[in-house]
Amino acid sequence: MNPKLALVLALVLSGCVLILTGGCATSQSKQTDMEVVELQNRVENLEAVSSALTTELIEKEGKYITRQGDTLALIAKKFNLQVKDIYRMNPGLQSQIPKNWKPGMIIVVREIEPNK
Repeated sequence: MNPKLALVLALVLSGCVLILTGGCATSQSKQTDMEVVELQNRVENLEAVSSALTTELIEKEGKYITRQGDTLALIAKKFNLQVKDIYRMNPGLQSQIPKNWKPGMIIVVREIEPNK
């Protein structure tokens, strides 16, 4: 995999924002500018795919992939839940927090067959 693409992908998946700027108008900088535009397009495509897959995962399986900056309180609010509901639907999650809380964790936010 192209090292630049790998870096961009890692930044996108970790929730970082990548700001790219152009340089002077030389032949080499024009090539670099074209590469930057291509990378920005790839980032946008990856973000769109990621968003679509996340939406599908939530709708079909009731699961959410944590992102950079997420907290249980924010996730609970987003899905109209309380933090205790998230703990109930995710046994063992409380033992992972705060040591192992990181982007990319998959947690249940909607029960497929809710308890009565």
